[in-house]
Amino acid sequence: MRYAIIPLVFVSALLVSCSNESNPVGASAPSGVSTELLEAYVYMSGGAQTVLTTSSSRIAVRFWPYVSRDMQDGVLARFGASRKMEFSIFSLVIAATDDAFALAPRLSMDPRVQYVGPVFETACGLEVPGNEFIVRGDISGDDVPQLLAAAGARIVSTRPDDPKRFLMSVPWGDARDLYELVDRLDRSPGIVYAQPNHAYQVCLR
Repeated sequence: MRYAIIPLVFVSALLVSCSNESNPVGASAPSGVSTELLEAYVYMSGGAQTVLTTSSSRIAVRFWPYVSRDMQDGVLARFGASRKMEFSIFSLVIAATDDAFALAPRLSMDPRVQYVGPVFETACGLEVPGNEFIVRGDISGDDVPQLLAAAGARIVSTRPDDPKRFLMSVPWGDARDLYELVDRLDRSPGIVYAQPNHAYQVCLR
């Protein structure tokens, strides 16, 4: 069986058959701050609640750019983890571990680690969040960025065929902060929907 890693932004329809709301997604945490993973992450998108369940055997790690691959593997080995794959979309290393919940607070304090976050396993592969989210407004295109700027978000890209739809990014941080922001924006006047932008490893059957 082959796999592919795909960002959510322009392939939502392709991923529908592989989605599993009981096995979702997680995110990350800033260097120097002890990060604890939640067993589940919850947010509203398009008026519907999504519950994301965290894997206990996989963890997402983002190292600072100066850290070489050998150094990364050394850090993981020191904590009893090992590299399994990479999500180049968000520069994430997916590592195997006996207990992701116990590992996260310790690994997040290593100065070579920019953040750590949860991974979500599904029947079709893995889901991993980054530091991005998608917003569709029903107000003017100029007003949406102004609304989001207050949350510290910046525009990554827009779609020529839909000028009120924005791919946004925020500084890397705890996953719960990303989902709380998405939840708050989804409930905001003038916003049709907000949703996190996840990377997927999907089965190519």
